[in-house]
Amino acid sequence: MAIVEEINVAEDERDEDYVTEESDEDEGYDDEDDDDIYNETIFERIAALVDVVPPLSRYRIEKLVGATVRTVQTGFRWAGKGAWILATGGFLIALPVALEYERESFALQQENQQRLQQAQTQMVQGAAAAAAS
Repeated sequence: MAIVEEINVAEDERDEDYVTEESDEDEGYDDEDDDDIYNETIFERIAALVDVVPPLSRYRIEKLVGATVRTVQTGFRWAGKGAWILATGGFLIALPVALEYERESFALQQENQQRLQQAQTQMVQGAAAAAAS
C-alpha cells in the first residue's frame, strides 16, 4: 500500500509539469517554426517531451533509468575490482618467475661462452703442438 501512496504522491508532484496546449487551427503555417525546429538542441527536444508523456509514465521511466544506471555502475565497479585483483595477482606470480627465467638464461649463456673459449683454446694449443712437431 505504501508503494501506491508513493506513486500517488509522486504523481501529484509531477502533475504541475504536465501541460497541454490547445492550438488554434486558424493560424497559418509559419516558416519561422521550421527554423526553430532545426535550431533546437537534443536537450530541448527531450525537455519538450514533458508535455507529451504523462506523469505516471515519466515516474516509471525515471525509476527504470535510475535502476539501469545503478546496475551498470555496480557492474563496472565489480569489473574494475576484478581487473585489479587479476593484475596484481599476475604481477605477484609472473614477475618473480620472469626474473628467475632471465637469471637462468644468463647463466646458461655464460656456460656456453666458457665452453666455446675452452674449445678454441684447445684448438689453438692442438694446432701449436702439431706445428711444433
